[in-house]
Amino acid sequence: MHRFTIKPLTPELNKDYLDFFDNRAFTDGNPNGPCYCTSPNQDEETIKKMVKKFKIFGVKKTLRKYAVKMLNENKIHGYLAFDGDISIGWCNAADIESYSGFVPQFAKDNTCGKTVSIVCFEIAPEYRGKGITSAFIERVCSDAKENGYVAVEGWEKISARSAVEFALQMKEIGVQTIVYTDIAKDGMLQGPNLDATAEMVRATGLDIIASGGVSSMKDLEDLEAINAGGAIIGKALYEKRVNLRDAVGRFEAK
Repeated sequence: MHRFTIKPLTPELNKDYLDFFDNRAFTDGNPNGPCYCTSPNQDEETIKKMVKKFKIFGVKKTLRKYAVKMLNENKIHGYLAFDGDISIGWCNAADIESYSGFVPQFAKDNTCGKTVSIVCFEIAPEYRGKGITSAFIERVCSDAKENGYVAVEGWEKISARSAVEFALQMKEIGVQTIVYTDIAKDGMLQGPNLDATAEMVRATGLDIIASGGVSSMKDLEDLEAINAGGAIIGKALYEKRVNLRDAVGRFEAK
């Protein structure tokens, strides 16, 4: 059984970072390659300038040049996975405010406190499906907690693992509160996903903060009825469908 090591990226590991993207990240012809995971930490203007150089120097050579510069300037943050001394995976994760254009502004505006964002994973093809992504998440959450962060968030592709399964895994490493967002309802003002939120509360026993779809005081009452620990209200406040003072007065004592 493989025993993988997860290490935070430091200047001493810059060569291992480049080695991973040079030689292992996309050896299966993955259409996401070539890539050196630079864009999450670049502004739009820099990306435009970089793309213009693709035809002159080639895509991979240009991306690598920018990656080297950013590594030397300590502008790329995250974790490398190792099998022995060989880098076999990467997770781009850092303070949410460090992603100037990559993380949506509404995500930054609706954090519940000091937050770490996970924005990218890449695993060498022969190591996929071996639990490395889960190991990355556990390490990010553990370090975030140790460093005074109150939340870890990410915008990921669809996974075969259910939200409840993931929440139970996080519970095992000490997570007590989860912001549970139904992204299909987020910003739609069509009411929260009560059934899924109720199942999350029941199955995990965690403090579940419901997010997505809240449009009225009635929605907040419905969430209270299923024992949700709280709710995030965004668009409903902006459109004055919920009065914040009234909401606080109605639910704060409870």
